[in-house]
Amino acid sequence: MTAQIELLIVELVIAVIFFAVGFFFYDIKKIVKTFLPGEMNEMEEGTEVCENYGKRIMCWGIPFLAGAVIDQFRPGIGLLIAVVAFIALVILSTIDMLGTMEKRYMNRR
Repeated sequence: MTAQIELLIVELVIAVIFFAVGFFFYDIKKIVKTFLPGEMNEMEEGTEVCENYGKRIMCWGIPFLAGAVIDQFRPGIGLLIAVVAFIALVILSTIDMLGTMEKRYMNRR
């Protein structure tokens, strides 16, 4: 296989994994709620948490789809752009989670 096809396969597999995990969190809220740690497991807002993070995780796959398209024209550049965008999305998600998690979910007892 050529390197271009290998990059395409890798990016599409990563995107499918993110979409599947995000859909799992978004759609099957009650099952995922059992995996939440500590206090969040007992709260009604646990399903809201699953829904929010499911949407975020599905969005993490979008840069890899865009990277697969870019790799058709410039092999390697698309994967690099996708990884940088993914890291930025994870950092933004972490900042948002740390900044608003306590206000949204932890103080509702």
